[in-house]
Amino acid sequence: MLEKIKDVEGFPLKGRITVVTALPTRTIQFEATGVDVVDVDPTSFELPPGALKVDEVPDHVVCGECEKEIEGGAEEAAAKIRELDGHWTYFCSEECAEKYVRRRIPERTGGTK
Repeated sequence: MLEKIKDVEGFPLKGRITVVTALPTRTIQFEATGVDVVDVDPTSFELPPGALKVDEVPDHVVCGECEKEIEGGAEEAAAKIRELDGHWTYFCSEECAEKYVRRRIPERTGGTK
């Protein structure tokens, strides 16, 4: 992941990056510890090609496997998976995420249909 973002010019002061792999999904949080005042070209704040701006994080989500409500919304989900259509499926636990993936992709995970 770091290799992919190393050439991105500029960086948010605080944020979260979610690395989506087969399992488990990992989230890395970061925050600037110092700031220098400089003149910056306004185009520095444009999203790079292929980036997706996320305006809202859902505050009400249910587990994609057991359908249990996840208290705290998407921010508190134990895991999440980006679906092929671009939307996120959230999970209350890593175990539910693993069951979901095994059920949906049996040939790659050793699960059953």
